[in-house]
Amino acid sequence: ALADTTDPEMRAHLQKIINDLSVEAAEYVIPNEFDRLITHYGGTKLNARTSQDYTCFFNTFSPQYIAQWAEINSERLMNPVFRMFQGELETVYEEKEMYDDTIGGKAMPKILERYFYPHPYAHAIIGCNEYIKNIRVSDVRRFFEEYYVASNMGLLLSGDFDTDHVLPIIEPAFSRIKSGKAPKRDYEQPRGFHGREKMVVNMEMPFVKGMAMGFRGLRADNPDQLPLKLATMLLNNSNGTGFLDKLVVDHKLLSALVVNDSYKEAGMLGIMVMTKFFFQSYPSAEKLLWKVIDRIKSGDFSDGMFESLKLEMKRDILFDMEEINSRMGMMIGVFSQDKSWQDYINEVLDIDKITRQDVIDVANRYFTKDYLLITKKTGSYPSSPLPSTGFKPIKPK
Repeated sequence: ALADTTDPEMRAHLQKIINDLSVEAAEYVIPNEFDRLITHYGGTKLNARTSQDYTCFFNTFSPQYIAQWAEINSERLMNPVFRMFQGELETVYEEKEMYDDTIGGKAMPKILERYFYPHPYAHAIIGCNEYIKNIRVSDVRRFFEEYYVASNMGLLLSGDFDTDHVLPIIEPAFSRIKSGKAPKRDYEQPRGFHGREKMVVNMEMPFVKGMAMGFRGLRADNPDQLPLKLATMLLNNSNGTGFLDKLVVDHKLLSALVVNDSYKEAGMLGIMVMTKFFFQSYPSAEKLLWKVIDRIKSGDFSDGMFESLKLEMKRDILFDMEEINSRMGMMIGVFSQDKSWQDYINEVLDIDKITRQDVIDVANRYFTKDYLLITKKTGSYPSSPLPSTGFKPIKPK
């Protein structure tokens, strides 16, 4: 109801009603109840996260407690009661303020808005201030009813367990979750860049100059994904042997980083650099970037470097598969992109099939003269702090 009125007097009246109801609800509320249940059965690292493509709830637990884990986690997805809504809303307020207070915290949402427009990826995951301060528990309930259905969920387990033993436990527990199909929406794709488009963002960083070149990236299902990753590794890699890395080592740039992220419906490809203090102009830095990009587009890299980066790519994947948390992260990404685990394994096996010409072709296809040039200037954006919700904390009896 608070979202339906901007009248301060009416909002204060509604907040009083909510606070009074909260006192009554305190008879039923047990703060951290779910955490305590998970911990009681040996669970740790209980958390959740939200990305552009998914929301994930996770924790680690001992295999002997699989039955208790399945019962607790399936039950909370069946008919949750959002009694702690007020407290969680305060947490979101604090998180949004924390993001805004970081260096670049207000600039990054503006960059994403320009880069991904008109696709929903253009919106910050946490939401804008106007939406956050007007969200209602009915909005949360409606979202849950629409999207938290069995066909829109995945159950992922990683660790030391016997599949034949756990399936008869998991299936009856999670089969209780409501069936149905989540709404399917068709979104307009991010528009293409036309020529050298420019954007200036404000950041409260005196003396430091920064710029970025944004190109159109790839969706997660694009077959050019692996060759493009190799192309970006020729520019910037963890061993510090890329062409951009060498510019930093030779003190021609202060720092440089390639961004190459693939999501389910769009991707992000770009190069971010910090120029040398005072003396280096943005045009001169941009010229250096195009010089190393053109080396890849023309095939000016050695066979030894190319083959070593293919080995590094495979090594990184195999290393991540050996550790339970990183393996789970890979599984979450694969599921959220509507791929099977076998699809992912096949992609890993395809690394050996990538040729020099594949890398040259994708470099010419995606590092084009149609791009977004982003430069930083010292300054700030108007501050619009979120007001207090006015809710009193619930004190359980």
